[in-house]
Amino acid sequence: MRRRVFVFLGLAIILLVLPFSVSSRLQNSASRGLAPITKFFQRQRVAVSNYSAELGQIGQLRQDKQGLQEQITSLQQQLSDYESLKRENAALQQELGVTGTAAELPKVLAHVIVQGSDPLDPTFTIDVGSAQGIKNGQPVVAGGYLVGRIISVRGQSSEVRSILSSQSIVQAWIPTINDKGLLIGQGNTVTLEKITQGLTVPATSVVETSGLSGTGSAEVPLPQGLLIGTTSTNLSKASDLTQTFQVDITQDPNNLETVMVLLTGAS
Repeated sequence: MRRRVFVFLGLAIILLVLPFSVSSRLQNSASRGLAPITKFFQRQRVAVSNYSAELGQIGQLRQDKQGLQEQITSLQQQLSDYESLKRENAALQQELGVTGTAAELPKVLAHVIVQGSDPLDPTFTIDVGSAQGIKNGQPVVAGGYLVGRIISVRGQSSEVRSILSSQSIVQAWIPTINDKGLLIGQGNTVTLEKITQGLTVPATSVVETSGLSGTGSAEVPLPQGLLIGTTSTNLSKASDLTQTFQVDITQDPNNLETVMVLLTGAS
């Protein structure tokens, strides 16, 4: 009887222990089998997390780049404004030392924005027009010296024909000998023609506008006394009816940044 009790107790213990042992082995086997899959998904989760962080960094970098670009644009505009003010100040300082007719007339400061391309008819465009009182025929000066005349006017810009142009003819004179002639452009130089033959013209005599309208000029006559340049070489022969002189101009119309338009004929 006692033996049977021990047998039953042993069987009961085996039945109780066996499920736990089998279950533990199954769990261990399942864990080992699923470990690669678990690690794969863990790596993917880390990769997705890193990718999201990188996207956030890229967005921030784009915002930083845009902010820097706006700062660069602002600084470039400030530099441009500063350079413009420097040029205007230089032009105004130059005009402060000018005397004579150019100093007495009302004027408008202008910037040269485009140079013409015709070598025989050099022109340039300035950034003032009818809105600033500009009219056809008005003289354009630099440093008090005549460099051209207005030939075309728009609202906010005007075209200037250089005195170098072969189409430019200006009534001029030499005050020291009180003789008048025609200042004619040659494309890259100017000559003073029709000076009375036999008159002695001292070297480097000052040449000014005579106050008369040039042949084919626009509506507004040039005022008398605008400086042009000085005489140099006498290009005429003794047998010629009149004398022709090369004129050295002080201001090069092809190399200007700022000019003054004299408001002659303005109401």
